[in-house]
Amino acid sequence: ELVGSCATLIAEEILKSISMPDAVAKDYETLFTLLRSTIVLDTVNFSASANRATPKDIEICAKLEELLSKLSNGKPLSERTKLFDILVAARADISSLTSMQLLRKDLKILSNGNGSVNIAIPGFPMLVQQFIERTDAATAVKAFAEETNSVIVILMGMLVKNGNVQRDIGLIDFKSKQLCQTIRETLLTTTEPALGLQHYENCNFL
Repeated sequence: ELVGSCATLIAEEILKSISMPDAVAKDYETLFTLLRSTIVLDTVNFSASANRATPKDIEICAKLEELLSKLSNGKPLSERTKLFDILVAARADISSLTSMQLLRKDLKILSNGNGSVNIAIPGFPMLVQQFIERTDAATAVKAFAEETNSVIVILMGMLVKNGNVQRDIGLIDFKSKQLCQTIRETLLTTTEPALGLQHYENCNFL
């Protein structure tokens, strides 16, 4: 089921097992707080510009907030915007991470099944055009491609600032020029959704 946050589906299953909210144990408070926080972060605080939240995300988050209000003994919940800003700041704090650590931080790998063709997709809490300006970025990406045995590396960047979301993407071919070209053309021509990609002219990478 398509939702903005996997935590929404997890919370839904947990809430199904609770027949009487008033009987919810105090031990659930931390769990509900973590689930609510994740939903708020993943949906970019239900931002219309991010277009990630679904009605189910909204419904489940509201239920969690209702239960947390009962468990907090009258203590007000952190306002969503304040909570979101704290979480984004924590996620974006990459000051202590090397470029290699950034590449591993939020990594997905697509494989053809037998492992002979891997495509690594690292995600950053910053734009790709900012990442490639790091002095050790090129060396790190090459080592990372070898480490993951990847023929292509797809860098995905996201910057959240003042409630607005910016995204960019970088394709790096190591061993499969034709496949990389196919991915590029698909991204440029897809209409569902239309990505509106624009070529970044100032790229002198690798």
